[in-house]
Amino acid sequence: MAADVPNNVYMTEMTDEQRAVDRPKAIRQFASFVQELSRDGSLVYSLPSPLPLQDQPYTSNVGIVLPHRPDTAIVANFSTEPRRGEEKVAGPFLEALGYNVVHPPELFEGEADMKFLGGNTYACAYGMRTSHEFADWFAESFEADVIPVEMTDPHLYHLDCVMLPLPGGRIGVCSERLDPVVLKRLEADYDVMDVPLSAPVGALNCVVSGRRLLSNWALSEDTSHTSKEDQLVRIHQVERLAEFAGLEPVFLDMSEFLKSGAALSCMAMHLNRSSYDLASS
Repeated sequence: MAADVPNNVYMTEMTDEQRAVDRPKAIRQFASFVQELSRDGSLVYSLPSPLPLQDQPYTSNVGIVLPHRPDTAIVANFSTEPRRGEEKVAGPFLEALGYNVVHPPELFEGEADMKFLGGNTYACAYGMRTSHEFADWFAESFEADVIPVEMTDPHLYHLDCVMLPLPGGRIGVCSERLDPVVLKRLEADYDVMDVPLSAPVGALNCVVSGRRLLSNWALSEDTSHTSKEDQLVRIHQVERLAEFAGLEPVFLDMSEFLKSGAALSCMAMHLNRSSYDLASS
């Protein structure tokens, strides 16, 4: 992990000193996340790092395993230079696990930009890191029902910043950043809870694990990137989401990863959705 080359708006707003990663601390924080996932019975694979790729910990961007075609994984076609090459590591790794790996012809940044909503329905971002052409290609190639979601806010550049599918047909959304047509469709088919834009960015970037909702917004003594007040607002929103979904909120300190403009949902790529099934049973 490194944060040398800025490739999102958060990183450009930091100085080189603010982006300097404390590697031993980052490793401890990463290990704590893996431990929390394993606590719920998950089998956690760590992607090997044979190449100098600064953002490789953020596996949600490197691809998606399709729940309606569970033998198939689509790997990323990155739009930003610092991330190109990650798919060359992830592709063979997923093939070794037995997946049929597909390389898309259009720009695509993985699970972070495409959310499974049940059946063969997916919400798919377009406009920033993933292209609308990808959504069209995916719908046709995989017989999927795709809800295109336009991304326009540079501080909310992946879909996981504005949408969090939860167990039991529930979804957390930032309705102020969704097209009214998209929001109306979601409200027709799902139980939707709004997380207001006035809440600091990041409250929706959680990971469902068993009956728990993991978030990186633990109170941190490091306030160089996020004030205590903003941390508390995020914690409150995550607690609301957890109550809405009937989950236990768990807060982890991942402050070193904020230096890459990353939140917890960036750090996990699902190989199945059994956590969602368990949490809704």
